[in-house]
Amino acid sequence: MAHRLGVPVPGVWFGAPAFRAGRSLGVQFRPEITTAVVHRYPALGGTEQCVRHGVDPEELPARGRALESTARDNAGRLTDAFLDRVATASA
Repeated sequence: MAHRLGVPVPGVWFGAPAFRAGRSLGVQFRPEITTAVVHRYPALGGTEQCVRHGVDPEELPARGRALESTARDNAGRLTDAFLDRVATASA
């Protein structure tokens, strides 16, 4: 599966980045991505996408490491909120 990254022209509406259907939660992002995956991304075919979007593929691993703690905290908060508000809610 290929992902297309980009920023739309002003005024384009994307809708919700997450949705709930009963006791299921769908998200538009990938909270399970680790720094190891980010480190391998250029070698897995992501170099062209990085360059096309102004990201230096050589800097990507360092950027991933710099954001790792924040990303882990955010993923934890998302999981906690899901368990508190969605998984235990009535369908």
